[in-house]
Amino acid sequence: DIREQIESLTLELHQLLGGRPHVRVDGVEQQRKRILSPTGRAKIAAAQRLRWAKFNAARGGRPQRASRHLLSPEGRARVSAAVKARWARFRATKAKSSLARQ
Repeated sequence: DIREQIESLTLELHQLLGGRPHVRVDGVEQQRKRILSPTGRAKIAAAQRLRWAKFNAARGGRPQRASRHLLSPEGRARVSAAVKARWARFRATKAKSSLARQ
């Protein structure tokens, strides 16, 4: 009885102060979720795109993407040769160990 009275007074206080009332779920108070309309979300997205456009214009255009090819063809060939040699050594030691068991 007292708990209900406290909850009703708390709700009334929140309404007077302009705050969001809390919802009780399983005895735990939770704030209500804010729901944003699709038009509101679109306005926010458009404003953010405008901010990024201004930022990029101040920097002299859109930033260039980094090249995905970090190794030169010669470097890639060296890495490939090293990996092939490593696997060849691995296979050779594996073959030796299997012959030693027989």
